Amino acid sequence: MELYEFLKQRVQNAKGYIRFSHLNFVELGEGTAKAEIQVDEDLLNPMGTVHGGCLFSICDTVGGTAAMTHGVAVTTTMASISYLNPAPGKGILTAEAVELKAGNNLFRYDVFVRDEQGILVCKANLEYFKIGQLNYS
Repeated sequence: MELYEFLKQRVQNAKGYIRFSHLNFVELGEGTAKAEIQVDEDLLNPMGTVHGGCLFSICDTVGGTAAMTHGVAVTTTMASISYLNPAPGKGILTAEAVELKAGNNLFRYDVFVRDEQGILVCKANLEYFKIGQLNYS
């Protein structure tokens, strides 16, 4: 199986927490990942906007998937997030990872989440540590 297809299916068929993320990867390339999220009421906080924990999970998953496009399994070692605007309680959000560093063991990404109007909802900076090679064949 091709690596990018393996990574897409890994998220879509996940059984754990990740299945609640509603992520649909629309672009994958070496060191990059872009996903869309259809917002529904399960993702909302009591104020009617997307819950901050949901946004953080989305950023971590998109960043980690971008790192795994190098054919490696990773674990998150550091993360910070800035919430800049409320995420609407409906519509589609887009999360995109931008690679800052792809080293032998450490991978760093900025992940940007935007709403349908292109408004920046949040920006996360994440670091991942290589824990092994991916077996995807």
